[in-house]
Amino acid sequence: MISANYKIDNVQNGKGVWYVNRTVEAHLHKQALTKVGAGGGLSFENFEGRRILTFLGDPVKRMDALLNSEARIV
Repeated sequence: MISANYKIDNVQNGKGVWYVNRTVEAHLHKQALTKVGAGGGLSFENFEGRRILTFLGDPVKRMDALLNSEARIV
């Protein structure tokens, strides 16, 4: 995810969002709860009274239309 984050041409164009399927979201949630990698970029933030999983400040949202077999960003 860090490598994909640096492939964005101009991060000043707006706020990014990470769309992941429920399998990836569950894995990231577990990583954030155990604080893997001493600040690996995953955290929870409060937004309008709800806890939202974020990666480097960008929200992580579930999109069940994504498949585990989809192409990776290289």
